[in-house]
This record gives sequence, structure tokens and C-alpha cells, in this order.
Amino acid sequence: MRYSTMNIKPNRERWTAFVTEDATERRVTKTLPNVLGFYHFPTTMSKQTAFSRLKQRLVKEHEKEIVRLKRSLIELKKLTLK
Repeated sequence: MRYSTMNIKPNRERWTAFVTEDATERRVTKTLPNVLGFYHFPTTMSKQTAFSRLKQRLVKEHEKEIVRLKRSLIELKKLTLK
């Protein structure tokens, strides 16, 4: 089966999305969007579907990170030297 790769990357103040196509045949495997900003998807899937899945994964991870940072900030503000 042939796969393509969807990438979503930060580029200074903007985010960019692009697709690269792999010309080689690979074994059929289940793939998932990666939090590092890439998704190897079968060419039978539309680029828009792959983009949506990867974007959703990245948004969820960003939201989780914001929650972690807010908790950390609260604890940091409470910190005192004993």
C-alpha cells in the first residue's frame, strides 16, 4: 500500500501544513496522527481527512499542555523559601 505524510509545523508566527507523497509500497499498517506534527496516512484517505485528524490531535495536546502549565504556574507562585 502507498502512504503519504501530512505535516503541520510551526513557522515563526504561523503554522504550515503540507503533504509529501511516498512512492514506495509499504506493508499495510494502522497509523495514527503523531503529536510531533506528522501523520503517515494511506493514499486511499483524503488529504482533508488526514489534515483534520492531525490538527485535532495537535489541538488536544496543546490544550493538555496549557492545563499542565497553569497548574505548574499556580504551584510556582505558591513556592516559598524555607
